[in-house]
Amino acid sequence: MQWDDPENAGFTTGTPWIAVIPNHTEINTQVEIADDDSVFHHYRRLIELRRTEPAVVHGDFHMLLADHDQVYAFTRRHGSTELLVLANFFGEPATIEVPDVDRWQGTELVLANYPVDAAEDIQHLALQPWEARVYRLR
Repeated sequence: MQWDDPENAGFTTGTPWIAVIPNHTEINTQVEIADDDSVFHHYRRLIELRRTEPAVVHGDFHMLLADHDQVYAFTRRHGSTELLVLANFFGEPATIEVPDVDRWQGTELVLANYPVDAAEDIQHLALQPWEARVYRLR
């Protein structure tokens, strides 16, 4: 892991036994911490969601779109809270039809790793490569 952007990426002031990757000035921990939209901060938000939303830990799991080639989709339900989780784990865009879509119209977007257009139609949802979203049923 590159810690920062000096010559040896924060590993040492000496000579490292293996070369530091050339892009350490653009990709390093210091840059990730400074960027609110970074992977670092996305994982912090995921951890916070797990700590504050009982449905994530204790909720019943229900698989959706089990046969979809690209998208992993499921719900977690605990008490009166239900979460819809959609994740495209491929490097290509994916369009899906959310099962039982009428229930999910007007839901609250809880977490996403890309900006989401509030006017987007959840019935025919387009996910970018590597995009993940969590919705909460109101």
